[in-house]
Amino acid sequence: MGKAKSKKKTKRKAKQKKFNYKWIWILIGVLVALGIVAGVLVWLIPKVTQTGTVRVGLPQLELQLAKGVTFDDFKEGDKTTKYYNNTLTLTDASDKIKFVDVTLKGRGNTTWNLPKKPMQIKFSHKTTFLGMEKAKKWVLLANYLDASQIRNDTAMYVSRMLDFSPTLGGGFAELTVNGDYQGLYYVTHHVGVSKNEVDLRDEKGVLVEVDNLHKHELKCYTSTEGMCLSVKDEVNKDMETEAMKEFLRDFNNLEAATKKQDFETVDSVIDVDSFAKYFLLSEFTVNPDAYTSSWFMYKDGPEDKIHAGPGWDFDLALGNHKWRWNISEDFYSPDLDMIREVEATGGKIVADGKVIEKEPDQAISKLVYRLVRMPEFRERVKSIFNEQMHGKKDKLLNHMIAQVNDIYGSAMRNQERWNLGDFKKEVKYLMDWTAKRYEHFEKVYGK
Repeated sequence: MGKAKSKKKTKRKAKQKKFNYKWIWILIGVLVALGIVAGVLVWLIPKVTQTGTVRVGLPQLELQLAKGVTFDDFKEGDKTTKYYNNTLTLTDASDKIKFVDVTLKGRGNTTWNLPKKPMQIKFSHKTTFLGMEKAKKWVLLANYLDASQIRNDTAMYVSRMLDFSPTLGGGFAELTVNGDYQGLYYVTHHVGVSKNEVDLRDEKGVLVEVDNLHKHELKCYTSTEGMCLSVKDEVNKDMETEAMKEFLRDFNNLEAATKKQDFETVDSVIDVDSFAKYFLLSEFTVNPDAYTSSWFMYKDGPEDKIHAGPGWDFDLALGNHKWRWNISEDFYSPDLDMIREVEATGGKIVADGKVIEKEPDQAISKLVYRLVRMPEFRERVKSIFNEQMHGKKDKLLNHMIAQVNDIYGSAMRNQERWNLGDFKKEVKYLMDWTAKRYEHFEKVYGK
């Protein structure tokens, strides 16, 4: 009996060995097959190639213009001219990614006339870029007027703190064009209609820009009180006229309702929370372009309300010395004060030593002037501040410090390239200004 049991154990062990070897060979076969598939996929996607040792630091963008096109052609030409068939190479800490068939054009209003050019690039297909969500169009902001380089990024972070949707993604990179170093840029999504920008679905969905400063350059749908509403983008271009007819109807109702201080009507035509968040973002950053230019709104079809957003254009904001409004006061604060300068043209202003109550002119939005005087709107502004920003000053300052640390070397090279001013001194000033601004908002809007 003992020998019989021993033989059974021996046979069982032999079977176990055969069983284990069989599955090992199967596993090896699967791994080999996966390796072959991976190799085929790499062959099918030739735009991404490993290059070995790559410079560590901010991402590097190398733009090579199409044959026969010089960078001077681009800089000296019209900003609307499109340059096709360019090549862009993105180098980060591990990879080089080469994009072909890239379209290039200029962008900006005042900033286009400055030495360091802002630009827009367009890929042949939607793609992720610098870790951001997929899009075809991307904007490279030059930040020539911002010696700190982080004002746009700081404003975008405040927008995210407010949960202001949509907030566009952004990231820093250094740019070289045809071998000529152009310095540090802030790369962000284009303000347009797409899934990862302003996500509109209805065939009458439309993205609108309020721009009273550049109305001579635009096709304006003019409101009852003379506001220039231009179409920035839409879902269906063939439906633009119908879409704007409905948008303008609601906007005119909004203007009339604010004039009558009729909050019930206001609430029926706009997403009040989005306007309150836009107001907080604009006020916190003391953005001189707010309410008059680069003010975006959207409406996703006949059944939708008008929404404010996304926030945009903050290089002159946050106490920038290059703009006269560099103190920690408000455009339209709850006690009806405004920045005390004659140029402010709205709220309480000082003239000949006397405080004068005055409605704003067309350049500064009468709409906001009246909207913020509604107790219901002011209460929503205060509530959102307490829900989203109260007690988070250090969180914002820590983000700013982290960004400065990331871009430090690039910002110093950028400063040397363009002689923009003292980067370190401007960062210190901006940090102090932002801390005081936060403290001011805690007093005005905090619990």
